[in-house]
Amino acid sequence: MTSLREQLSKGAQRDPLELNALWHSFAGSRDGHSREMLIETYAEFARMLTAQLYANRHVRELEFDDFFQYALVGLMEAVDRFDPIFGVDFKAYASARISGAVLSGVDKLCEQQQQISLQSRIKRERIQSLTEIGEDAGINGSLFQQLAETTIGLAIGYFLGESGMYRAHEQQTDCPGYQRFELKKLCETMSALVEKLPVQQAHVIKGHYFHGHAFVDIGRSLGISKGRVSQIHKRALIELRLLYEKGARLNKLL
Repeated sequence: MTSLREQLSKGAQRDPLELNALWHSFAGSRDGHSREMLIETYAEFARMLTAQLYANRHVRELEFDDFFQYALVGLMEAVDRFDPIFGVDFKAYASARISGAVLSGVDKLCEQQQQISLQSRIKRERIQSLTEIGEDAGINGSLFQQLAETTIGLAIGYFLGESGMYRAHEQQTDCPGYQRFELKKLCETMSALVEKLPVQQAHVIKGHYFHGHAFVDIGRSLGISKGRVSQIHKRALIELRLLYEKGARLNKLL
């Protein structure tokens, strides 16, 4: 089987007369075979443009193939839109579209990676805060008890996170109808309980779970340190648990 590099080399070697005939054939028929041959012809040109953009990249973590796949998308779009009747050189026409496709695609890829990195950092902060919840809650029992308290804190955090998503766009889940209804009601309960927290605790919970802000950003908005935000976060989860348990006891008495 012919390798991609051999195909690129073969395509780049087409003589001008053959290439001109190919363009006019494609312009008249728009057939898939002519299109494929044109893309093959200019793929090496797209690779050369990609190499220049890759050499000047600002994000070192990205691979060359990440750049090249967007260049091929730009090349395909250029082939589809180019009309040889105007006598414009295709490479001059395509270079801007290819470069634009690469830069636009890489920007989106970087944004996705930044979002993933932010979400990972938020989860790490949350877990780190919760692992210290036993001491702040006055729990001096066994490791199992402290682990249980941390697990409860994680569960409350999960429902708070789901509550934030429901508030944003009525998220649909894969749960059966009854379970989905119960999940939504529990999330609504947690959201309502947040309003009963002290102002500063409510601000931290809303910022972290409803809006996805990291502790450092919340601290900046409040004029306090990241460590202090972590402490407030822990205290707020304890308060939410107590409020929920108090509400459950009242419901049993009614």
